[in-house]
Amino acid sequence: MKNEIIEKIHSVGKVSRIVAKIAQVVTLIGAIACLVAGVIMMFIPADSVKSFNGTASGTIVLDEEKSKMFSFDDNDNGYFKFMGAEFKVNTTEKVEGNNHAVNIDAVAVNVDGRHFKLIGILLSFAGVLFCTGLYIVFIFTVRLSKTLETCESPFEEKVLADMKKLGFAFIPFGIIQIGLTGISNVTMILMIMLVLAMINIFSYGAKLQQESDDTI
Repeated sequence: MKNEIIEKIHSVGKVSRIVAKIAQVVTLIGAIACLVAGVIMMFIPADSVKSFNGTASGTIVLDEEKSKMFSFDDNDNGYFKFMGAEFKVNTTEKVEGNNHAVNIDAVAVNVDGRHFKLIGILLSFAGVLFCTGLYIVFIFTVRLSKTLETCESPFEEKVLADMKKLGFAFIPFGIIQIGLTGISNVTMILMIMLVLAMINIFSYGAKLQQESDDTI
């Protein structure tokens, strides 16, 4: 029975290594593509777009429980200027039964090539950061997968060490993603906490196994 479990762990390690290797290549290509796009945006003439005016609107519908997590003021107006452009945002909340519908209307005036250029550079830089953080996670995923392919027990010291390194690799990636998407990204925070909790559980399991072996 023990050998069957170990063989399954070896198979999981092998599959994980292959998938992580493919993901590494994809994220590396993504980082290079974002970097190239950013460099291209830097050389685009600022006067490539003379003027742009536009509007956008959308509706977000939340149920009564989830709407409590957010605070919307009826007819909440936002207005700011940036490099000569004007941006206006208006939100209006409507209660429809158990649902809260939030209408969002946005207006942009006098946007030109400078703004498109800056936005393009910032988005490219954000893409490089995101792909780099994800690439680091996959590096440690590959290392852990290789260890699982040859381990005699999931509680070996090498397995636990690689698992800890993978858990800590999630921290800078989580910081990058939260920085890009905001603190509202609760999923990433929970994922990091879950990974660190699993590491502690495996460490405790290894300690119990060691005590059991010493007793025998």
